[in-house]
Amino acid sequence: MAGDHTVLLFVTDVYRSVTPPNKELKGYSKITLGVNEEKQVNFQLNRTDLSFIGVNNTRITESGVFIITLGDLRTNFTLLPKYIE
Repeated sequence: MAGDHTVLLFVTDVYRSVTPPNKELKGYSKITLGVNEEKQVNFQLNRTDLSFIGVNNTRITESGVFIITLGDLRTNFTLLPKYIE
C-alpha cells in the first residue's frame, strides 16, 4: 500500500546500574513509499544515545549489551569498556 510511514529506532540497555526502561526511542525517519517500493533508512547512534543520567545526576555511559529494534527487526551489540572513555 502506498503512503507515508514512520520508521522508529528503539534502543534497550539490557543492564545498567540504574534500572533501565524497557526501550527508548532514539531516532525516527518519515518516508513516503509507493506500491511495492523499498527504501533504505540509515540511523547513527552516538555516545549520548547510549548514556543515561545516573544516581549522582550526571550523564554516564556503561559497557554492556544493547538491543536495537526497528519494527519487527532486532539485533544486539556489546559496548566494550575501551570505547566509553
